[in-house]
Amino acid sequence: MVWNHQELKALEKYTSYDLAQKLRGVLEKQARGDQILIGNTGMVSSGKSSLFNALLGAVEEERFKTGAIPTTKTGDQAQLTPTVRLVDTPGIDVDETDDETAYQNLMACDLIVMVHNVKTGPLTKRESDWLKKIASGMQPDQVRQRLIFVCSWIEERENSPGYKELLENLRQQVFDAVGTGLPFWEVSAKRYKTGRLKQKDTLVKLSEIPSFKAFLLKQAKEYHKKLAYRRDQEQLELITEIKDLLSIQKGKAQTERQAVWLASQEQKTRTLEKWDRCLRPFHEKREKIKEMQGER
Repeated sequence: MVWNHQELKALEKYTSYDLAQKLRGVLEKQARGDQILIGNTGMVSSGKSSLFNALLGAVEEERFKTGAIPTTKTGDQAQLTPTVRLVDTPGIDVDETDDETAYQNLMACDLIVMVHNVKTGPLTKRESDWLKKIASGMQPDQVRQRLIFVCSWIEERENSPGYKELLENLRQQVFDAVGTGLPFWEVSAKRYKTGRLKQKDTLVKLSEIPSFKAFLLKQAKEYHKKLAYRRDQEQLELITEIKDLLSIQKGKAQTERQAVWLASQEQKTRTLEKWDRCLRPFHEKREKIKEMQGER
């Protein structure tokens, strides 16, 4: 199925921006064949770019830019394996354009990694709302398969009082946001980088990066097994959703037009009645004059 730019803009106008982005993402997936895209998302300085650099083994030279200020402005991509690509998206809640770019890129991804900096404590309302928005772009039965939650910067909090309680709170917040439990990981990109640079295997293992990478690739492999079916099903369900929504919009438009027509008819009737009341005395006088003329 081919949609041109004008058709997508019309869809956005008559349904919603988010639904149009979902369709753009589905069409992009269909076009790229058997490549699996894994995208990251999170607040600025959540550690998402550092995490993807660690997965790539880019410890001496960053593949994805990192920093305390926003550094990612587009969906930058890098090949993790011959069939899996990583997509580094802009941090959210800084710039509306960045948020739109991030969402557009995420809707084209097969798997999505939500990264949260545990140094900041529980999820913010913006993070919870963002998780809800991402999950709403997936079929309900695919949320657990496609969405993964990662706690970063654990080396800064794991020995602090209340850390376990924080993790339990985060698990509950994630559940409340998406309606199901998600794969939940705690990683340290900093610990991994230090271990690699200083050739300390213990630090590398403690970082959980190797285990998380193995998990991601396994998820990608499982997802790939039914890739064509999943994408066809996703497109079919989305088209059905669009059709149903457009039918509702059409019904609303017809109802509004009917209401406008009825209002115009009522106004016309009231106007005619008003003129009739104004003219009635003249008609009555004319009839009396005719009667008087007849009597003569």
